[in-house]
Amino acid sequence: MKNDTPIVSIIIPLYNKERYIQETLESVSAQEFPHWEVIIVDDGSTDNSLNIVKDLLLDESRFRLIERQSEVRGGSVCRNIGLKKARGKYIIFLDADDLLLPHALKQRVDKLTDNPEIDFAIYPVGHFDKKIGDTTYVKYIQPKEDHLLQFLSYQIPWHTTSPIWKRAFLMKLKGFDESFKRLQDVELHTRALLVEGRKYLVDDSLDFYHRIDDQRRDVAPLEKTQMMVESFLHYLEMSYQWIMVSSRANDNVVKDALKKALFKLASKLVNAPISIKEKITLIFIITRREFFNTVLQHQKDYIIFWWYIFYGYIHFLKKKVLFRRLGWSV
Repeated sequence: MKNDTPIVSIIIPLYNKERYIQETLESVSAQEFPHWEVIIVDDGSTDNSLNIVKDLLLDESRFRLIERQSEVRGGSVCRNIGLKKARGKYIIFLDADDLLLPHALKQRVDKLTDNPEIDFAIYPVGHFDKKIGDTTYVKYIQPKEDHLLQFLSYQIPWHTTSPIWKRAFLMKLKGFDESFKRLQDVELHTRALLVEGRKYLVDDSLDFYHRIDDQRRDVAPLEKTQMMVESFLHYLEMSYQWIMVSSRANDNVVKDALKKALFKLASKLVNAPISIKEKITLIFIITRREFFNTVLQHQKDYIIFWWYIFYGYIHFLKKKVLFRRLGWSV
């Protein structure tokens, strides 16, 4: 087999990651498995990211760069562009500041080759701040858990880069839903788990690291909170619609998971660094959605929701007082 024939396509959305993109691409170049391609889709970077990538292209023919010419659209749009251009049988989505360990591609391709009946395989994620090893946290996936329930109740079991996908399966899913500004990977993974007859495996061998980046895109607190609330509600509403036409339509445990996620949304909202007036406005947006009354069908459900609002806000006030005494901002 020719070394330039890609078996796996690694898709990287890029936006202003000049500090990290070279290290990320070097982690791919260091792979023990040689039959790969990298598709870098730039979303309109304004820093030196593009120049760094173009320099690397001169030495590595397996890197491909696609430059979007219109307004910034986000990671989902970039990943879908990469998916359409991909030539590999298998797909991995890698963030522009994260790192693959040298054995990652080999072990993942071997897993799918040895298990041709599965649609995707899942791997744990390690975390780091500046360099691998400066934190010890690894998020392992418990293979016997109901992963769909975990996603629906917002106990996110795995990361964007955790799966290696069969490209054919992703194409049936039609990739990422570009209407989501946040929770894009959560939405995709939930939709994948709802496909009837899908098959996947969980492996406990750590092979990549997620960087805890302190330079995410600047977003004002209110805008960020509004985006969080809208994306969360959109995800829950879409999930409910998918469940209603799936084999788990009458599964009350699944519906309870959606309630738990709604309660978590309430708690996250009241802990957001925005004014009480802004919080009340967003709470009323939640309670006026049709989904709110669809999922919370019993009086105790409404009591629990408002308890999360009350308890969450008391917790926020205590934290605010503590931080002020310590001279920190909240």
